[in-house]
Amino acid sequence: AIRGSVTGTLEEAEMMGAHAGIVKLVPSASWCAQRKSFSQEVDDGLLDFMIPRPIEQNSVGRKGIYRQYHVVKPSTTLQQYRKLALSPARRPPRGDAAMLERRFWTSLGTEALSPPVYGADVVGSSLFEDMAGEWNLKELKTMLQGRVQALPGVTSSSLYVGMWRTTFAWHTEDYELGAINFNHMGARKQWYAVPRSARARFQALCDELFPREKRKCEAYMRHKTFMIAPSRLREVGIPVFYCIQEPGEFVITLPGAFHCGFNHGFNIAEACNYAVPSWIPLGLQATRCICRPGTVEIDMRVFKE
Repeated sequence: AIRGSVTGTLEEAEMMGAHAGIVKLVPSASWCAQRKSFSQEVDDGLLDFMIPRPIEQNSVGRKGIYRQYHVVKPSTTLQQYRKLALSPARRPPRGDAAMLERRFWTSLGTEALSPPVYGADVVGSSLFEDMAGEWNLKELKTMLQGRVQALPGVTSSSLYVGMWRTTFAWHTEDYELGAINFNHMGARKQWYAVPRSARARFQALCDELFPREKRKCEAYMRHKTFMIAPSRLREVGIPVFYCIQEPGEFVITLPGAFHCGFNHGFNIAEACNYAVPSWIPLGLQATRCICRPGTVEIDMRVFKE
């Protein structure tokens, strides 16, 4: 549960969740009661905004190891996206979370289903109100926001509009930062995480599986293109933890922890990065992707002072 200041709660979460790499925070009933419910507004067409670069996610592979190819689609509105997400070809099957998880992993690498389209990294929009207090991700204040120039989606929040089977592939955050994600409305999000204690083993496995990518870019896992099933990781002794994020819940991915996941259906989430003092050594040693334009760059000298 959320108690006290943001920084204090994040530091406590890092201590309690270090073994897993991921922590779920459930706000109090009173905090949730004050928040506006967006579900009815979305259903009634009263809430709308632009999704400038939705991506179609195509996957190839087999036996629990998959590569994603992203195709940028034309800009769309939230209401147009919702209509697509709820269409017969893309809405989720009926079933509980366990059944949807099985269906998700068996669907990867097949051409029988229409590829999902993800409205990721929608900057400039936020669904938080002032009553959210310190947990308003639009105006989150940690040592990151206090020392780094404005970086949309890093120091300030982005929206993520998902549908059934949309994924966020295995990665760590830029500069090994922590991240906070809030599920505003809709379907669940399912998360997987590998704790920092197993990070080296996970990276070694990826280097073995994807040697060509390793040669091209030292930070190739920041490209967010590879999905490895938890069962394959456990087969080689790499621990994997998972959690289900319901609407109205926060999920924190801890600094340096690999994570991935997928959406159980149409939903809207909001996320941004954070930093606490224990992150600084990780940030100073972080590798940065330089093979793609527009990658995040942070002047780490400000954290040495």
